[in-house]
Amino acid sequence: MKHFIITGARHAGKTTYAAKLNEILSQTGISSGGFLCEGTFQNGERNSFFIKSLLTYEKELLADKNESIHSETYSFGCFTFYKKGFDFAYKEYKNSILNKKDIIFIDEIGRLELEGGGFEKLFHQMPVNSMLIAVCRYDFIKDINSMFFNNHAEIININDDIYLSARKVKNYL
Repeated sequence: MKHFIITGARHAGKTTYAAKLNEILSQTGISSGGFLCEGTFQNGERNSFFIKSLLTYEKELLADKNESIHSETYSFGCFTFYKKGFDFAYKEYKNSILNKKDIIFIDEIGRLELEGGGFEKLFHQMPVNSMLIAVCRYDFIKDINSMFFNNHAEIININDDIYLSARKVKNYL
């Protein structure tokens, strides 16, 4: 099965592009699952991330700038990540495979996954009959494609025409 990586610069609209791509593909009868990671902003800066299920549209806090660390959290960069958020994402990924979704989104992967954390373990359970569409920044595209897709993922740049990208994805299903 062919897999894709949506890429763009930091804060450039990768999640928005993925959500729109999902919407376009859904209108053509393609089923999807997985999750998108929506950010919130405060005073012009990223303040938190919420995992949004593409199966149920439920949300769970993944990370914020809260500085209180305890056994259910860990710090990476300027964010505190919550185990409950990762558990929610893992559950959505697994349910998407069990429900045999055509496409499974993982938003977003990067340095944390390259260091063996975050959503890295999802790539040990690659779907057999589902296409995976991952989201990552330009900075990590080469390493992500190599480490998780053996350099076989097709790259979608967020500056690409979204309808052409949807057609490209659909042609591989």
